[in-house]
Amino acid sequence: MIDTFIREKCAALAVAAVIFCAQGMMLQAVAQDRGAYTPIGDAKPGVSSDIAEPTSSGDHAAEPSEGMDTQEFTPLPRQGGATTDGGLINQAAMHYDAGVAYLSKLQLDLAECELRSSIMCVPDTQAAHRELMLCSLARFDFYHAAAEAFILFNLGKQMPYDQKQTEDQKLAAFKLHYERGIKLASQKKYKEAYPEYEWALFYQPDNGRVLRSLAFAQASDGDFAAAEATYSRSFAADPADPYGHADMAFLLADHGKQDSAIAQLEQAVKLEPDVTALRVDLGWLMESQGQIARAESEFDEAVRLSPKQASLWMHLGKLRVKTGKQAEAATALKQALALDPSLEEAKQALQGIH
Repeated sequence: MIDTFIREKCAALAVAAVIFCAQGMMLQAVAQDRGAYTPIGDAKPGVSSDIAEPTSSGDHAAEPSEGMDTQEFTPLPRQGGATTDGGLINQAAMHYDAGVAYLSKLQLDLAECELRSSIMCVPDTQAAHRELMLCSLARFDFYHAAAEAFILFNLGKQMPYDQKQTEDQKLAAFKLHYERGIKLASQKKYKEAYPEYEWALFYQPDNGRVLRSLAFAQASDGDFAAAEATYSRSFAADPADPYGHADMAFLLADHGKQDSAIAQLEQAVKLEPDVTALRVDLGWLMESQGQIARAESEFDEAVRLSPKQASLWMHLGKLRVKTGKQAEAATALKQALALDPSLEEAKQALQGIH
């Protein structure tokens, strides 16, 4: 009996290899027929990706994706005879399209991720199992390729995801998309990063960190109106995030909205009063607006938090010179030189006092 099982498995793998060879050459053409890759489509950031049953009998099934064969994407009934609702079909089709697009670019981790999300929505989607088999073969993962071939040839069945498997799949997908978005943004490929952030938000719509990353990319790409709106959404999602307020402060400052920028940085400092960098940023911004006394106060806090930073002591000394506190200025400048004797600017400022 074991020999029979092994023979069937090997046969299925051989069939899978034949299908891969037959379809591999057509994969790029299929992707080109789909046109430009738009991963989210009508699913706006902030729309919950939680899978739920329809609330009324008036819900209509969504049309399958244009790239799918309609017969291939006709799901089998769920256990108990209930049919799959249109919302899940629409989500499955969207994930499938993304998986094929990633597969055509040989981005295999993301391709597998989205194809599994498609199967998560509709377990018996033959098209998604076929593409996942191709993806597994491309990764030389013959065990999983054979498992998908079993499902394709009705030698096995995909069981519906349970709650834990669903949550694990969503979390894995979120991490993959967000990490790729961060990588692309760090390479200044902002327009390529946008879809990855949008996908991450599809899996976790209220993630303030992702919204802040998206807003930063929008601002870096010159889309300041979109960035300002996205920052506002990030505050709503995560009111306790100080760095979103700090980022938005510099965006506002760059556009001449100094008072609003100061207000944002003050909010950031209120949320994280013991972060030196936020104190310094607020101090610099206040100094640029001529609010020297308030800037001095922030640098006082900065040197309290980071007493071994010579540059902070030096700048505090220069601010004290401006506020007429000569003796205290000299003390701060001497402290800067004690920490770093090479600070010529501190030496010159100290000489100006005597």
